[in-house]
Parts: sequence; structure tokens; C-alpha cells
Amino acid sequence: MAGIPSANQQLAAGEQLPTEAANLRMLIEHTPAAIAMFDLNMCYLVASKRWLADYHLQSRDIIGRSHYGVFPEISERWKEFYRRGLAGETLRCDEDRFLRANGDVDWIKWELCPWYTQNGGIGGIILFTEDITERILAEQRIQLYAAGMEEQIDERTRELTETVLELEHARKELSQSLAKEKELGALKSRFVSMASHEFRTPLSAISLSASLIDKYARAIDNEPITRHAHKIKSAMLHLSNFLDDYLSLEKLEEGRVAVSHSDFDLVNFAEDLTNELLPTVKKGQTLIYSHTGINRMAHLDQNLLKQCVVNLVSNAINYAGENVTINFSTEINSGGYLITVGDNGIGIAEPDQKHLFDAFFRAHTTGMVPGTGLGLNLVKRYATLMDGEIEFSCPYGGGASFTLLFPLKS
Repeated sequence: MAGIPSANQQLAAGEQLPTEAANLRMLIEHTPAAIAMFDLNMCYLVASKRWLADYHLQSRDIIGRSHYGVFPEISERWKEFYRRGLAGETLRCDEDRFLRANGDVDWIKWELCPWYTQNGGIGGIILFTEDITERILAEQRIQLYAAGMEEQIDERTRELTETVLELEHARKELSQSLAKEKELGALKSRFVSMASHEFRTPLSAISLSASLIDKYARAIDNEPITRHAHKIKSAMLHLSNFLDDYLSLEKLEEGRVAVSHSDFDLVNFAEDLTNELLPTVKKGQTLIYSHTGINRMAHLDQNLLKQCVVNLVSNAINYAGENVTINFSTEINSGGYLITVGDNGIGIAEPDQKHLFDAFFRAHTTGMVPGTGLGLNLVKRYATLMDGEIEFSCPYGGGASFTLLFPLKS
């Protein structure tokens, strides 16, 4: 537009452009911008095709007509701009709201300046406009979306933080009630597994939403939104790191659990473990240990074996029901080592049995008793690491029995 006023010196005064300005008329009409040229009475001298298209004037002959007649909705504010331009002032605005006669609102970027006759007097004004309505509406939609998402994310973050604090408080209470550090480690592992399962999906969703907000904000160069998106992602990273510190299950997934076999007295090991578990037995339940055979020495990983037995006995205590007998037995024969945990409780429904060792699966018979569904999955993995396997017999209504089988090793 800066080149148009200098070219306007080729124009003569009057409502019609002179013949020598035909080239300028052609230039304005075909320029790919919305440009209109007015005389001192704000009557159209020439308008670009883009002007006609932007303001839906293709079917109207506006040359020689008053701009105020074409747009009767023009406000006094705009009339004041035109008067100042006719007085020799150059004006511009990057974002301006324009209310149409039918109630629609357009957003435009505009600039106006005077044009001069050959005698040096002001002959009228030239007005350049750019319809930026779609861009403004898109920015408003993004801002509304970002504001809504930020509010939802803040609320979800607060909920997650409160829940993490509650879980941490529960973990501390559990640690105070346990007599020995190793049993605390097993319960802590179940707690952390539950926390991981419950929070991984929402944390990922929040992080993805924050990344999308950041992407949209960068597209419109909106620094405040970008800053808030980074703040959200930083908070999510903090929560994720908090959970990652306790994920013992990851060690199994990454193959970082080392197996250390050693010779030990299996009977003494089982009796000590039984004494450790007795305080956790519910009212009306009985835990009985027995050993078959005269051989007592075993060659296994005591730590992994203990975690297996603790999981199996704890499952029986938690899910078998009241007034049940839990039998824990060991046997060493020519075929290997057998460790069995069984009960005469409510058993497990047949449709659930094929999923017993799936991670995070919980049988329907567990009812409202809390749990993560990781216990049997961990037992199976630990048994596999020691070259063993696990078998089960679970007739519904007739109790449940799980047997660990390991080959003999010297």
C-alpha cells in the first residue's frame, strides 16, 4: 500500500479518474488486496476485485456512489477516521471490530491515507483493509480451548496429587504395622504396582494434552499459553518421576532381577516364614505348615522363593474368606522341590481361572477387597526365573491350591 499514494499523483480531481490514470485504475482493480479509492465526498472512484469479494459487492455498481450509502451501518467512529484522513492524516489499526447491519461482526486490519491531485491538494483517501475474521475467531477458539483444558488439567493434577499423598500416607501406615523389613518390601511392591496402574494412563493423557496446547500456542506465537503448557508438563514429569522411583515391576520387565541360588534348610525357611505370616491371619482363619520327607536341604533363591510364598499365602488370607484353614506345605523328592499353598475357601470361578496369571487381573470372587492383580503374575515370573513353574487347582466352591515345582539342583 505504501506505493499507492505516490502513484496517486497521476490522478486528477473529480469523481472520475482521468484517462492518463487508466493504468493506476487497472493496478488497483487487480491487486490481490482489498483497496478502495474515494474522493472528498467519500464516493467510490475505484475498488479492487478483492474489495468487492470481501464485502460481497460483486453484484453492485458502487463507482460514484457514497461509501456511507453502500455501508449505512458505518459508525461515527469510522466517520471520524475518514475525516481525519481527508484532513491529511495517515491512520492504521492491526485488529479492529466492525459491526455489520445484519448483526454480524467482522474483524479487519486497515490503513487509510490521503491521495493528492496534480495541484498538490488532497483529492480524497485510499483505504486498504484485510479481513482477519477467521484468524481472530481461530485464536479465540484456541484461547477458550486452552483455558478450559488448563482448568481441567489443574483440577486433575490436584486430584492426582491428593491421591498420591493419600497413597503415601497409607504406605507409611503399612510400614509401621509390619514387624520385619522384608515383608514391608513385599507390601510396598504391591502398593507401588497399584499406583503405577492407576496413574500411568491419566498422566499420559494430561501430558499429551499439554503438548497439543503448546503446539497450537506456538502456531499463533502465544507466549502465555506456551508458558502454562510448559508448567503443566513439568508438573506431570514430577509426578511421573515420583512413581518411577518405586516401580519394582520394571526390574522384571527390563530383566534386571538377578537370581542367586544358595543351599539352605527348606524346613527352617518355611517355619520362619510361617511365623512371620501368622500375625496377618484374619480372625477365624488357621495357617498350618507341614513338610513331607526326610530331605530338608534345597538349592534355590531364598529371596524370590519368599516373595512367591508370601504372595500365595497373602492371597489365601485376603480372598479365601472367614473361618478357613490355609495349608502351607513343602516336599523334596526325586522329582524336585514342591511348595504348596492351599485353602478350603470359596475358590475361583472357572471363567476367571485362565486369566489368573495375567497382570492386573482380579477374579470376580475378590469382591471389594483391595488389590492390584499383580501378585500371581509376579509369582509366575519369579518361578520362571528359578527354572520352575506353578500349577493350580481351583474348583469353584471347593477351595484353591497352588503348587510351585522346581527341579533338583546341586
